[in-house]
Amino acid sequence: MKKLIIVCVILLLIVPFMGPVSADYDSVIVWQIRMPRILSGFLIGGALSLCGLVFQNIFHSTLATPFTLGTSSGAAFGAALAITFGLTTFAFLPMVPLLAFVGALVAATIVHLVAHYKKNCSMSDMLLAGVAVNFFFASLLLLVQYLSDYNTSFEIIHWLFGKLSNFTYDKLLWLSPILLFLAYLLRLNQPLDLLTIGDELAHSRGLNVKSFRTKLFVVVSVIIALVVSTCGPIGFVGMMAPHICRKLIGTTHKRLIPASFLFGGTFLVVCDAIARSIVPPLEIPVGVITALCGGPFFIFILLSKKN
Repeated sequence: MKKLIIVCVILLLIVPFMGPVSADYDSVIVWQIRMPRILSGFLIGGALSLCGLVFQNIFHSTLATPFTLGTSSGAAFGAALAITFGLTTFAFLPMVPLLAFVGALVAATIVHLVAHYKKNCSMSDMLLAGVAVNFFFASLLLLVQYLSDYNTSFEIIHWLFGKLSNFTYDKLLWLSPILLFLAYLLRLNQPLDLLTIGDELAHSRGLNVKSFRTKLFVVVSVIIALVVSTCGPIGFVGMMAPHICRKLIGTTHKRLIPASFLFGGTFLVVCDAIARSIVPPLEIPVGVITALCGGPFFIFILLSKKN
């Protein structure tokens, strides 16, 4: 744990100075542009990692991710509607993140209702419901893109890449619920340990497994909706970070929760630094970098399971 903290802190100290910096504007670039971007990236990466950790616990699968249940495609559809119809603000609220938030919650709610409608719904049934909802909203998104003009379609695609470039210190307030989510999970470290061991043992220790899973599902869905609505869909962080942390420090959630938050946040910040530094002055969306890392990692997990 100590080595992980040291490595993450060193990386976080180096990242603000990665990439081209003009001698005349170095303080402005570092403190006014890069620092809010780094802070937001750290909170978003940490949140995605924690959401992945909880989903992997709920489904007892290391392949479960924050986007397994269609939340990402629901948010993308909501944002695409706002962009297509030229909706900018409503009561001083930006409509793109607002409709993305609504779309993510709608997708999560549909999965939740399907799971409760079917008696004795298993985790695999719930996962399949998420896949179905994901394809449904993805199809609606394709329809919206097809009916849009060239400029609107390009803007939708650009949002779908996932990016951190539009954050300022003021916008960090939107991400403050992530810290409450971290504190909430830290209080639940013992029930999460019981759920990891098995449903029967958790039930014998007095844990209402079904109610506990439902509560976690709702809270995590809200956090995912918040994250995706602010920066677009950024994939694979929630799959990689918890898996790596389990290998490094074990499965005890008292240590795993803060470690996953720290590692996930640092990982996304480093990926974003690479995205803005690899081909200056052009900037690659950070979602592209995480996908390039996540694809091979996903295959690695599948091969490991086969062995």
